[in-house]
Amino acid sequence: MGQFPEGAFWLALTYASGLKMARVKAIVTDWCLEEGRPLAALFETLSEEMVSQLDLSVEEKEQILSAAKHVPEQMAWQARLEGDGIQLITRTDPRYPPALARGLPLAMQPILLFCRGNIGVLDRPA
Repeated sequence: MGQFPEGAFWLALTYASGLKMARVKAIVTDWCLEEGRPLAALFETLSEEMVSQLDLSVEEKEQILSAAKHVPEQMAWQARLEGDGIQLITRTDPRYPPALARGLPLAMQPILLFCRGNIGVLDRPA
């Protein structure tokens, strides 16, 4: 699955897995933010060790594996968004607004932002 952009995995986990948003955020927090790993690595090597580390149920593991099948269509969706001038910013993206990261509790932070126009304004005081 290495031929897919990282954003496609974020879209798949968020929109194609069937997991509740709170659970998606917990996975992103543990796997990406705390461990510093790309989300693609979770999809590519979902081992029993990872399942244990993330405290995934059997059903959640199956939901992630099922979402992996949707990565190509999520990549196509991301490409259509980009074609319309919409940028996808994930929670681990360096462009993610620092004010959101600092100002909101983790549970309230959006894990995906869809932005059009000058994203530099996201760094400005609001």
